[in-house]
Amino acid sequence: MIFDVLLELKGKSCPIPLMLTKRELKNMASGEKVKIIFDDENTKLDLERFCSKGKCKITNLNYEKGSYVAFVEKI
Repeated sequence: MIFDVLLELKGKSCPIPLMLTKRELKNMASGEKVKIIFDDENTKLDLERFCSKGKCKITNLNYEKGSYVAFVEKI
């Protein structure tokens, strides 16, 4: 999957991954995607909640090799 920004956030606990993701999305243009790699279960829930508010959408979310990989598109 094509992405514009990569955030490697394994080992970081909530709320740090969500804060870094929000900061990155703020600087992105509509339609750009960020690939986020993280291993904190709470981050998954927070990211889903944040994206449900309508400023971004999760286009793909998988769990592989002990980490989550999410692709988030700015709307």
